[in-house]
Amino acid sequence: MTLIPRTAHPNMLLHPRRIHTCGRLATPKQCMAAALAASCLMLSASLIGCDGRPWAHSTSPSGPQSTAIPPIRHVVLIKLNDPADRAACEADARQRIAATKLARSLFIGTPVDIGRTTVDGSYDLALDMSFDSVADYRSYLEHPEHQALVNDWKPKFREMRVYDFGTAATK
Repeated sequence: MTLIPRTAHPNMLLHPRRIHTCGRLATPKQCMAAALAASCLMLSASLIGCDGRPWAHSTSPSGPQSTAIPPIRHVVLIKLNDPADRAACEADARQRIAATKLARSLFIGTPVDIGRTTVDGSYDLALDMSFDSVADYRSYLEHPEHQALVNDWKPKFREMRVYDFGTAATK
């Protein structure tokens, strides 16, 4: 479609329309449908990466990345015996997880209270990691840095909950 020059149609000031490539004027409803379709295409393009895979922004131990979403997620929720240990636990986890060079991304945070009663905030620290494959995840679990992290900190945990999940292709 191309725009009709404002001087080409006497009603352009009141009813802007577009002209189809066949030369017919489009109705306002057709123009809105075309605009909606274009908006949807632009939104889709912004959510799909250059390689056609979904786009995700993550912070890995080596810094921010824009990449396809890895198929394995490993989430650990920790309730500490002493909440004052949170900063030390976080710093040690960041350093040791980065040393494994196996996690694609790492996000560490604390509960966010926005007043929703359905949200479980009964933990002090959350670790959310992603891995490219089951093999990478298994290697991480067996890595000496991961083993040391667990051995050093587990006695200081009142509770630890671990959730692993992945895409259908992971199973």
